[in-house]
Amino acid sequence: MSAARKKPAATPQDWAYRHHPAFEEDRKRDALRQAEEPLWRRSRLTQFALFAVVLILWPLPIINPIKLLVVLCHELSHVAAAYLTGGVVFGIAIDPGGAGATLGMGGNELFIVSMGYVGNLLIGLLLYVLIAAWEPGEVWFVLCLFCGVSPTLGWFNDFTNFFGAGTLIVMILGTFLLRPEWKKFILRWTAISCCLYPVIDVLSEVLWRQANRLQVSNRTVASDVARLAQLTGLSAPLIAAVWILAGLGAVLFMINWSARYEARGEVRRSLLRRQPPQDYVRALYASDRNNPPRYRVG
Repeated sequence: MSAARKKPAATPQDWAYRHHPAFEEDRKRDALRQAEEPLWRRSRLTQFALFAVVLILWPLPIINPIKLLVVLCHELSHVAAAYLTGGVVFGIAIDPGGAGATLGMGGNELFIVSMGYVGNLLIGLLLYVLIAAWEPGEVWFVLCLFCGVSPTLGWFNDFTNFFGAGTLIVMILGTFLLRPEWKKFILRWTAISCCLYPVIDVLSEVLWRQANRLQVSNRTVASDVARLAQLTGLSAPLIAAVWILAGLGAVLFMINWSARYEARGEVRRSLLRRQPPQDYVRALYASDRNNPPRYRVG
């Protein structure tokens, strides 16, 4: 009995690879991959540029709306953790400088304090996934609903009342006035900021000592890093290092993943419109009349 014939090895430059039916699926896969590559690089470069802009502009008041929205996500994560562990929440407070506090009692204190940074990472990752999979308007609507929950929890100071109401009004107006491209830009900025918030917050605590600056009911509220150090007995720099690595790792992973996902989606949409975004697809399927086969396969 003769041995089964193996599919001949071929490269994209071989005529057999370009024309033989045995390589049909390989040709399709390679064509899509080549069409995706420049789109992936462009999306990744854009997101890394936004990553750098967030880091550079974070200390400046110009991005306070996004910054305070991220702080609100942080505090709502504390609230969710408190309720999950049987605690009671009295309300939340936000400071114009970017600090926040959640006041309550009961529950698992270690879990509640830890969930602030964990919540930021999870919300940032979720926004990344939704931005890649959904339309910008749909993700914007979800974020509006998320922010709309905060008034029911109680706002403790005048600035929180002002900022919370203003944010809801602006987001509702943005639903009707902003173009999808602008919504996507703001959502992506928010997602990156959420993932970077643990990094920036712990750096401000450990390196620049900017914690303990929020006063609520005549009490100075300690930072999450300081509270975690007290509860676990670990040093603040060690805790800071863990959150810095987690935040940077989350951002780098999601930038690469979302860039690849978006590139693949753009290529597929272009193919459905019968308008391939790159000449690679057309070239790989075109017959090569100038290079006739030198041998036959099969």
